[in-house]
Amino acid sequence: MAVSKLIELKDIYKIYQMSDIKVKALDGVDIVISQGEFVALIGPSGSGKSTLMNILGCLDIPTRGSYRLMDIDVEKANEGKLAEIRNKNIGFVFQSFNLLNNMNAVDNVSLPCKYAKMKTKEVRKLAITALKEVGLEDRKNHRPYELSGGQQQRVAFARALLNNPAILLADEPTGNLDSKTSKEILNLLTDLNEKGTTIILVTHDNRIATIAKRKIEMLDGKIINDTRKEGKS
Repeated sequence: MAVSKLIELKDIYKIYQMSDIKVKALDGVDIVISQGEFVALIGPSGSGKSTLMNILGCLDIPTRGSYRLMDIDVEKANEGKLAEIRNKNIGFVFQSFNLLNNMNAVDNVSLPCKYAKMKTKEVRKLAITALKEVGLEDRKNHRPYELSGGQQQRVAFARALLNNPAILLADEPTGNLDSKTSKEILNLLTDLNEKGTTIILVTHDNRIATIAKRKIEMLDGKIINDTRKEGKS
């Protein structure tokens, strides 16, 4: 159940200058997301969902409007502060697994802590715990090419969860997987949410979006529908 406000976007605009033409990617977006929610952000190509994802993930800042994440004014942050916010508060999982083939699962999961002042044993312990969370503790010494696509995506999830982020942002996480494996990954998302992780799932597929408790639909840079499953927070 949602217990507190985590994200608040007010009147968000994102305008790109393309030569002498201004392109309005986001057009007055308002969203509040509470802790513990499972939100699907859905829309066709060009709807603005990718731009909104980048702003939610602190990979970009709005042209106009306010974005508060855990009481931080994100729109006022410089690059250094944005990086700090991402590292502390947001875990990312993408369609491509982004794993390094010369590293085993534990080392791939440990990458976010590579430059942190943490002892190697401590980092390894965190990484193994994260792999256990996604059901891959027994594959900790396997390299990506020794794992199935679904297992590789689980390693990517473990890496995203390493620092216990407030938000897990999953961008088309089943895009490179077959239907059976996709179902396993969606079940993993549901399990993580039930354990308390706030999840924002970005997808163009309405069938995928149905697993979320809340669905935000976008078109032409605007939110055209924001619905919750009955009885769900």
